[in-house]
Amino acid sequence: MKKKFIAIITLVLLISSMAGVVSAAEASADMLNAIEAEKKEEFSNYKAGSLKLTDVQEVSVNEPELNTNTVQMALAEYTTVRDSIFPTVRKEVVFFDPENGEVLHEGQLATVDEVVTYKESYDNVTGAKLQMGLIITLLIVLPIVYVLLIVLVWEPRQYSVSKFKIANRLYHGQTETFQ
Repeated sequence: MKKKFIAIITLVLLISSMAGVVSAAEASADMLNAIEAEKKEEFSNYKAGSLKLTDVQEVSVNEPELNTNTVQMALAEYTTVRDSIFPTVRKEVVFFDPENGEVLHEGQLATVDEVVTYKESYDNVTGAKLQMGLIITLLIVLPIVYVLLIVLVWEPRQYSVSKFKIANRLYHGQTETFQ
């Protein structure tokens, strides 16, 4: 009986600790809309609705130049698609001023130690990665289609004098006399 009771208590504590982590990692709608608007302006090939913000943290800032006391930081992941076949997944750290509702740039927060530490923790994650699945598929399929076109369409329509001569035994001066 004690073992079951301890197992139930442990399970409840485990689930409640995970629920706190999940709820803390959600971004506000204002932050999401402001960052998405900035990315649409920055990239002409931004894929709408692809922005995901993870690991949102809020930091108190005492910078008189910023006109704010708090800054929210998050890891943003979004997609840009060039010519409909070159999707690029981009990851970067973004900063948001919740009091004024505007996106801040890294240069404005360069003197804040918490921001620098947060950005350095994601140095190995940030960057752009070209998705090669569609490109590799095209590189495999197009040569196969080209070869099939030659073999099945173009080649049967070619007229060969040699084939005619061999079929009628007229090759190399051979002639047939009929009596």
